[in-house]
Amino acid sequence: GTPGESMFVVCSGQAAVMLEGQRTPIATIEQGGYFGEMSLLTGDPRTATVVAKGDVVVLEIGADVFRQLADLNPRAVEQVGVAAAARRADLEGVRASIQAAAVLEAPTSFMSRMRKFLNI
Repeated sequence: GTPGESMFVVCSGQAAVMLEGQRTPIATIEQGGYFGEMSLLTGDPRTATVVAKGDVVVLEIGADVFRQLADLNPRAVEQVGVAAAARRADLEGVRASIQAAAVLEAPTSFMSRMRKFLNI
């Protein structure tokens, strides 16, 4: 992903969180939820894609505004950081599960392709 300069708060509607190369959402963000904070807080590239599920209204909070909020309310920013750390751990767990499933599926997939090719 690319580095993010902002985060987003869902004001209305829902959005699905997708990992690269996956078709199944790993989470849904609803009204009051937010996304994009991990990249904003660390400068790391974005780790997931968020897709609107129907009509969605979001509020974009840029890095400059976020810094101003941090000056005004450091505790709130700390809470966002704690939540981001938990999300990152969850995301890494989901990625590990997907990779493990792919490794387990690989022999079955190969055997299926082989049988089809050999007509057996």
